[in-house]
Formats: sequence, C-alpha cells, structure tokens
Amino acid sequence: LLRLERTLFSAWMGWLTAGYGKDRFIDVLNEVESELQASKGGDFFMGGDVTLVDFMFAPFLERMAASLIYFKGYQFRVAKGEKTEFPAINKWFDAMETLESYQLTKSDYYTHCWDLPPQLGGCSYEKDGEPFEKAINGELAGSWELPVAKDLGGIEPDWDWCGDESSARREATERLSYNHANIVKF
Repeated sequence: LLRLERTLFSAWMGWLTAGYGKDRFIDVLNEVESELQASKGGDFFMGGDVTLVDFMFAPFLERMAASLIYFKGYQFRVAKGEKTEFPAINKWFDAMETLESYQLTKSDYYTHCWDLPPQLGGCSYEKDGEPFEKAINGELAGSWELPVAKDLGGIEPDWDWCGDESSARREATERLSYNHANIVKF
C-alpha cells in the first residue's frame, strides 16, 4: 500500500506540474479505490482502525482533491450524499474527518491551492479548472458571500465537525480579544 501511495503521488505530480498523465493518475486513483473497497471491517485502508498507511495517504489525497479541482477541474472528493466514481475514497475522507488528529491538521482548498505552486515550482492550468479556481478564490459571485453556500456550491465539502455558527462567533471573539493589541496596530 505504501508503494501505491508513492505511485499515486508520482502520477499526481506529473499531471499537476507538467500537464501530462491524467489517464495514468485516474488509473492509479482507481487502484486506491479498489484497495479501500477490499478493506474489511471499516473505511480505513486496513479496516476499522486507522493505521500508518492512512496517515501516509492523508496529506497527499487532501492536496490532490484541492489542487486537481482548482487547476484541472477534476473532482473526486464530493460532499456526503453526492454521486461519485470514488465512493470508498470519499468514505475514507469522511472517516478521517472523525479523527481529532486529522481535524487539527486538515487544511482548506484555498490554502492548498496557493501553497502548492511555490513549493512545486508551479502548477499547470487547464481551462476546465477556471470556474472552480474562481469559486475557491472568492471571485465567483456568491462564493464568499454570507451566507456561504453549502459545500461551497458542491466544490469543497463543509467541515461539519467544526461546530455551529455560535461556536465560530465565540472563537472569532476570543481570537480578536487575545490579539487586540496587534489588531489595533494594523
């Protein structure tokens, strides 16, 4: 499975940075889907318990989901209940998002899509990614306006585990209060 993770990473890098290898990436992603479907007793790679294998796949599958929709218009991570060619991968994401250790390290699509190009020396754009890029960047009407559309209009699944609106307001108030001196300078 760890070799499969490296193979998936390599296929992703080829398509994301050089613009070739879409079919290869999809073939390897289908292998990942098959491995997860074959897993017995749970939604993780080795069944019902999270293992090192899951944590090896996690940062890259997360970045793949964000970058491929943004730069290529290719979506494999969908919101719960949406149709997908990759149901086992989506169940794996949902299972990972129940883990506090994953929740504390998970990032959003916007951050990943702006982090990756300088780290990788650039990413190749395809026209199919343009509407998703605009939505993720907040340039599409309604994408960053309150109230925010559920699942960013089907682009990025909501973080249901983060709490409700009142807890978000409380956290914002706490952070503003704590950082008041720096905010006033700004």
